[in-house]
Amino acid sequence: MPDGTTVACGPANCLPTQFFRAGAVFASIFMGEDEQPKNVLCQRIVRRLRSNAWRPFDEVRAPAHLPDPPLMMDILVATTVRGMPEEKEIVYSYVPTTSQ
Repeated sequence: MPDGTTVACGPANCLPTQFFRAGAVFASIFMGEDEQPKNVLCQRIVRRLRSNAWRPFDEVRAPAHLPDPPLMMDILVATTVRGMPEEKEIVYSYVPTTSQ
């Protein structure tokens, strides 16, 4: 949203690694059954984006800019058909605590 309350970004804007590796990390964690790694990764993403952003370089994308404070983080899987968006499904929702 233009008011800064919603930020849409990909995995590469949440992890300081090559974009293709970030997507693989997200798929591995968020498509799994165990909820703890999902929660831990979301906590670490919020903490990292708040305290120690990185600079883009080569295949490492710029970090996302979070609204202050973030109220919720939804992890979506988007399905495309022939390059056109078909549907989006929320696979995990995270609500940060105020201490983060």
